[in-house]
Amino acid sequence: MPDTVILRRRSPRSFAQIAMDQTLRDEGVYTTIANDLKNTRRVARLLAPEVAKFRLGLDLTQLSNLRVTDNKAVLFVQTAAQHARLRQLLPRLTRILEQAGLTIALEIRIRPVKETVVLRDNLAQGEPRVASEQTQRTVMQAAQSLDDSPLKQALLSLARTMRHTGEH
Repeated sequence: MPDTVILRRRSPRSFAQIAMDQTLRDEGVYTTIANDLKNTRRVARLLAPEVAKFRLGLDLTQLSNLRVTDNKAVLFVQTAAQHARLRQLLPRLTRILEQAGLTIALEIRIRPVKETVVLRDNLAQGEPRVASEQTQRTVMQAAQSLDDSPLKQALLSLARTMRHTGEH
C-alpha cells in the first residue's frame, strides 16, 4: 500500500463528538470509567460463585446487576426475597471481598424488572351465550327497584346488552 493513502473512518464524526472525546480524555473520565469497569468485573468474579451456591436467580456475571465505585459496590436484585436472602449473606460476601484485598462497602438495592404486558388470546369459541327472557326481566326489575345509583346504571346497561345479544 502506498504511503499516500489515507485511511478514513467509515462514518464521519461531528465536531461536537471530536470535542467531547478530547474533553473526556483530557479530564480523565475515560480512565475513571475503565477503572470502574475493571473493579466491577473483579468483584463479579469474586462474588458470583458464592451467590450461585444459593440459587437466588441472580447472575452477578451480568454487569447490569452490579455497580462498583471507589468506595462501594451495589448489588441490584429483582425481588424482595432476593434482597432479604442477600442481606443474610452480606457478612460472608464482605469477608470474601476483604480476603481479596478489597475494602469496599456492599449495598443491596431492589430494581424490579418491568415485564411487558401480554394480552391473552380470545378463548371464546362458538356462539356467544344468550340470556333467557326470564333473566332479562329479572335484571330489568332489579334495576327499576333501585334508586338512581351507579349500581342501577350498571344493571340497566347489562339489561340493554342482554336484550341486544338476544336479538341476534
